[in-house]
Amino acid sequence: MRFSQFTSKSEKSIRLKQTTLSYIKISIFVLIVLIISTSAIYAAPQYLQEMPRVIVITAGLILSTLLLSISKYDIDYLCIPPGKCFIGIIIGILVIIINGFYNDMQYFLLIDHLKASIIGLIFMEVLSRISLKIMEYESLGLGDAKLAAVGGAWLGTEGLITAISISFILSALFTILGLFSGKLRMRQAFPFGPFLALGIWSVWLAEPNWWLLRWHNLLGI
Repeated sequence: MRFSQFTSKSEKSIRLKQTTLSYIKISIFVLIVLIISTSAIYAAPQYLQEMPRVIVITAGLILSTLLLSISKYDIDYLCIPPGKCFIGIIIGILVIIINGFYNDMQYFLLIDHLKASIIGLIFMEVLSRISLKIMEYESLGLGDAKLAAVGGAWLGTEGLITAISISFILSALFTILGLFSGKLRMRQAFPFGPFLALGIWSVWLAEPNWWLLRWHNLLGI
């Protein structure tokens, strides 16, 4: 009788901890969604300055939703869904095409963003194969390459380079802190998608030149 009561109490304790953990995760996720959705209102990419503000805000909300969805999927399954990336690329290019009705630089921007999408895909795929050959394990997946293509479609060449740079810096800091704290082991797999998504969103909020200026000030150049 006592054993069954002890087991029942243990099960209740485990359920309570799981419920508490789920509540914390949900709360954090909702807070992140609110912060990103609110920041989308203030985002103003320079190449979209001529577009009506409501279209820019809508585009930002769509991009943030896609990035959050892709990041969560990558965290849960260590995999990036190609379908969502394809949708992201199509919508990103459509935004540039719509922008052409308000901006005389339509063809230049469209070519640049298409080129950036292809460059992002190829660069990350090549980097994935090189890292696999050198380190003998896959540190970057092909899904990351597809997400980079999304970034290129939305940000253009200069923006994509900045976004990838930010993502590498953030993932490096995450790795160092994880190793020193014992939360990560050497060669332990973790999702890179959220860092790349954060890099893309950071550049959407602030121009590449803004980030470059911050880095120059930080390094004292």
